[in-house]
Parts: sequence; structure tokens; C-alpha cells
Amino acid sequence: MTGYTVHASGAAVPEPLVITCYDVEHAFLANYTEPNEARLVRLNDVTWSGAWPSFSGGITLTDASGTCTLYIDGTTGIQEMAPPTGPFDVVGVIKQYAGYSPPYTSGYELMPRSEAISTCCPGRRS
Repeated sequence: MTGYTVHASGAAVPEPLVITCYDVEHAFLANYTEPNEARLVRLNDVTWSGAWPSFSGGITLTDASGTCTLYIDGTTGIQEMAPPTGPFDVVGVIKQYAGYSPPYTSGYELMPRSEAISTCCPGRRS
């Protein structure tokens, strides 16, 4: 992408849909729809495991429903924040990374858009 167009300004950001890790992992439904892909969502009371990325990379989130992947894009600055030390909430958009061969029915990840609008990671930089 080399640019964008602003069609309006001052509109309120929609409230994120509260879902679980199970919902992220199972974003492809039996009726062949993906109603939450590209949707702003919130996961509450998650913990993380794996290696905190130094630039871009995935970590595993866990909540009472199971596990899912949080993909941290190195352009957001989140990777520079101190990783959370306990349960936290995170807001992001569900995306899919399914590689290049069908079926495209798995590979869903939560991607926080930036540190400024994510509740990920207490102790953010000023």
C-alpha cells in the first residue's frame, strides 16, 4: 500500500466484540463464512507464552477457552514494550495467515493495530 484516502473524520471507533481464544482459532464456520475476520475484537484475561518478538512474530495467548495466536507486527512498536507479567486484555483485528494452498479454513490470528489503541501489555512506554 502506498497511500490511503480519508473519507470522514471524527467518527467514533466501534466497540470491539468480546470473544475468546476459541473464537479466534475457529473463525471459519461450518457454513463457510468468516464473520469475525477483519473485525475489531477484544480478548479478556489472557496470558501469553513463547518468545516475545524482537520485531514481528507470533506468541501464544491462553484463556479459559483454549489458545490462539497473537501476531505482533514490528511496525506497531508493541514488540518494544515490556511483555505483560500477568493476565491482560488485548484489542486487535482478526486476520488469517493460511499460506498459499487451500483450504483456507485455519490460520487465524489476532493482530493488535498499535500500542496506542491496544490494551495489550501493561506498563506501556510513555
